[in-house]
Amino acid sequence: NKITSLEGISSLRFLETLCLSDNLVESFEGLDGLPSLRVLSLNYNNIGSLQGYPYLPLLHTLSLIKNPVADLPSYRSMAIAASN
Repeated sequence: NKITSLEGISSLRFLETLCLSDNLVESFEGLDGLPSLRVLSLNYNNIGSLQGYPYLPLLHTLSLIKNPVADLPSYRSMAIAASN
């Protein structure tokens, strides 16, 4: 796949699972406004930071495997802090 942006996804307010692995997504921009999202899988993309990560109150699973951000030494603590 070659999806590069999450713009327009926020119109899916009742979306509970979003799996966009193996794409070219670079940021979380466009994810705000998904209050029902529980699972977010963005494995194998190009996300380099957690900047812009939105508050997703029901999210219980976040997977960013094989993204540049996952190589940062403090990645896990940053992801937990960003979700609160």
